[in-house]
Amino acid sequence: MGKKKSGNRKKKSGGQARRNNNNSGTKSPPLDPSKTVCKFYAEGRCKNGDECKFLHTDAKVAAPPAATCTTAPPSSEATTALPAGLASSMSLFTPAQQTLATQLCNLPGTTNQCHLFQKWTTDDAKDNDKKKALMSKLELVDQSYPDGGLTGYLTNAIALLEKSRRGENPLEGWIPSVPKGEAFEVGTDAFLRSEELGLKEVGKCGFILVAGGLGERLGYGDIKVSYC
Repeated sequence: MGKKKSGNRKKKSGGQARRNNNNSGTKSPPLDPSKTVCKFYAEGRCKNGDECKFLHTDAKVAAPPAATCTTAPPSSEATTALPAGLASSMSLFTPAQQTLATQLCNLPGTTNQCHLFQKWTTDDAKDNDKKKALMSKLELVDQSYPDGGLTGYLTNAIALLEKSRRGENPLEGWIPSVPKGEAFEVGTDAFLRSEELGLKEVGKCGFILVAGGLGERLGYGDIKVSYC
């Protein structure tokens, strides 16, 4: 009986060993949280926020674009292969437009803009005017944004969306209020006296019209209300 029990113990031990090993017969190394992307964050449902021990990064989570926009082999100057329709149409554009198109297709993660050119044809010249028109518009938008052009705009937008996802509020603690003033009837003595006083001071005043969104066209990369 003693030998039989001993045999059973050896059998169980061997089974446990097989469960702990992978197919190669070696024990799988434990995951390194500092180098492993949080799968729940990738699905937009991680509840641990900044306290999560795994990585929260869109650049490593984002799925690659379609097959015609794949990542080149790693190198010191690794870039993303341009969509076929864009690569075959580069001669249509100015050097500045070619650089812009390449930059847009090499942005990381969710900022990558390969999809803009994904359906471009490679052998149909009748679409050349449309391609040039699109690149001209992209160049115009790029030049109108002072904080890094289109690439800066996209990078800033992703950063702000991530802050919003984390619940960060740049106006935390602020209390909105409506300033109190006095209503005048135009043409009355009270109106004229106040207008006379105001005209003496208006040259020393500055006015800000807060109209939603960011202040890119003002050369300011944050929300406009921060000016006040």
